[in-house]
Amino acid sequence: GYTIIDEQIRYSGWRQVLRRRVSAPHLGDKHLDFDVIDQAKSCGAVVIFAWNSTSKTATIIREYMPGPHRVLSGLAAGIVEDDKHGIELDGRESLEL
Repeated sequence: GYTIIDEQIRYSGWRQVLRRRVSAPHLGDKHLDFDVIDQAKSCGAVVIFAWNSTSKTATIIREYMPGPHRVLSGLAAGIVEDDKHGIELDGRESLEL
């Protein structure tokens, strides 16, 4: 399988960006490099599809997205942080979006 050869912190702030070098079985002696966002305090992510079965409508939110530097429409989503939400998160709990 794929094996991590090396991992270095390239940026450390609210999140960390790691440069991860892996060996790939199909490439022989060559390696692949990836920039990976480290979510050390996270146990995953969640997307909420809020569907009203009576009106047959979905809820879409508009929020500022720092990557494209624009306000965009989409589904409610967020990172699940162990110290805030725990592993037993469900749709009734609130998320910081």
